[in-house]
Amino acid sequence: MRISVSRDLKSRDGYSNFMRRLLEHLKKQGKVKVVRRGERSDVHIIIISGPRKKGSLNIARIDGAYYDHPRVRGNVSIGRTIQIADAVVFQSDFSRKHVLSLTRSSPKRSAVIFNGISINQIKRIPKSNIDLSRFDKVFVACSRWKARPAKRLEAVIRGFQIAKKKSEMSLGLVVIGEIKRKPQVTDRSITWLGKIRPRDVISTYKACDYMVHISHIDSCPNSVIEALCCGLPVLCNNLGGTPEIVGQDGIVVPIDDSNYKLGKVFRSLQEVGPKSVDNRKLAHGFLDMSLDTWEVHRPDLDISCCASRYYSLFTELLGT
Repeated sequence: MRISVSRDLKSRDGYSNFMRRLLEHLKKQGKVKVVRRGERSDVHIIIISGPRKKGSLNIARIDGAYYDHPRVRGNVSIGRTIQIADAVVFQSDFSRKHVLSLTRSSPKRSAVIFNGISINQIKRIPKSNIDLSRFDKVFVACSRWKARPAKRLEAVIRGFQIAKKKSEMSLGLVVIGEIKRKPQVTDRSITWLGKIRPRDVISTYKACDYMVHISHIDSCPNSVIEALCCGLPVLCNNLGGTPEIVGQDGIVVPIDDSNYKLGKVFRSLQEVGPKSVDNRKLAHGFLDMSLDTWEVHRPDLDISCCASRYYSLFTELLGT
């Protein structure tokens, strides 16, 4: 089987990182060879948007759609990609329904496949030597926070601070990721690491006890996949694909509108930013999680399982 991809994978963004990982493991599934875009291929993977490749089975990988007015026009190209593809892979069932509603499109065939990461590689990365010994329990939050209000960093901090005051334990919070402007808080319980290497992110997860991820709508956040594979339970919000991925390995806090209608478009992402969160409900989530005992084992999120599902989809559609 010869596989090509619609875009250059040399960048370090989430799409490219995942696709490089996926293609590497697809090579192990059978007689798979990754070829250049211009070469003949049996399967052509379209990432986000791109033209149909003649003579190939065209598979679109769509992870989400725009739902704020400044960017909603971008859904036209996403919808066009869905229509020209022979099949579409979504990263969660919520994402599938959300995207199809926003783009008003109907795929010929679709599948839901979670992202994955190499658990064997994670095991080989040592635990960070960051000093968190002064805390009984430590939460970690990781995202590209810069200019992304829907990630709700300020709400994470405020919810944590409320919980910390009520808890009989000493709670800590580690924040990973690039921040445009650090919130004006003086709190020695919060450790700011900024943007660090992917390997150091995993190493830091291993030094923590829980993850908190309350991004308004995420299809399948890689940070949550990584945290679960490191054995961390996840405190998350109730909207998006994250609750599907977390399953029983965490707590879902009802901080978002449970009556949210798929396809709803907001004037701005500021509407679903940190001010939209009930910080007290989030604080209760922090407290409940810190009081429970968790054993998280997620072999289903290993990249080998993810690659096997992609390979099975390809062979089924090719009839081989």
